[in-house]
Amino acid sequence: MDEAAIESGAPNAAGDQAARIIFMAGGAVFAVDLPRVDEIIEPERWAGIPRPAPWIEGLLYHHGEALVIVNAGAVLEGTPTARGAPSVVIRLNDPSLRVGLLVDRVVGTWRKGPAESPPGGAPFVSGVWERGGRVVNHLDADALLDRVSKVFRG
Repeated sequence: MDEAAIESGAPNAAGDQAARIIFMAGGAVFAVDLPRVDEIIEPERWAGIPRPAPWIEGLLYHHGEALVIVNAGAVLEGTPTARGAPSVVIRLNDPSLRVGLLVDRVVGTWRKGPAESPPGGAPFVSGVWERGGRVVNHLDADALLDRVSKVFRG
């Protein structure tokens, strides 16, 4: 997806647009609301752990905290983000669970109104937009964090 495809869209009926981070994972394009993001990290390496789910990569120790690394491509699209390839971690803002999404790359930011309902109700997608000939999936961060929490807390 090129920069022209991420340009700001027209305001919605109320005139408001939310800021979002746009990222690529598993060959698809996703948007996560900016308030749900603490930071974007370029990890050097992380510690492997026994994998309670195939999309859990391990733990990243960052600023004295352990982040659970979730392979966004694997959990969102079924095509894992390759370890060792240039990738970044988007640390999600959650007070009780430290989670980082391993993504192929962060494309940029985008201001856009509410998304349309997703076709077929894809898991962890709360809506979609069409932009530049591509579908942009709105990540339901709450649903994803709830799923990660259930893996570790049962």
